Amino acid sequence: VSRGWVANFAWNPEYNITNRYQISPRILAQYWDGDYTNYYFGVQGFEPQHLGSTFKAKETWNGMFTLSQSYRWGRIKGVLVTELKVYGSQVELSPLTKQRSEFRLISGFLYNLF
Repeated sequence: VSRGWVANFAWNPEYNITNRYQISPRILAQYWDGDYTNYYFGVQGFEPQHLGSTFKAKETWNGMFTLSQSYRWGRIKGVLVTELKVYGSQVELSPLTKQRSEFRLISGFLYNLF
């Protein structure tokens, strides 16, 4: 258990463009304290040495931008979500990570029973 903590600060409005089409941008700033970051991205002395030398991660800030869209056809709703997450410098410096950012594209359909 990390015994660390995370704080999220988000802005997430929803806009109904029409009766069927909805769009929702989200901007998130995320703070990880040093204990949390070190637990997940630090390298201790007893861990395998093929990762290189030990690394103690400190506190860091991450950022995320998400754009969610949905369109309704009767009981069926189509969903498209795009998301970009950029990790802070302490995650980037860790030998456990290969890149600083993640991109996600999620799509799907929902069926409303009632």
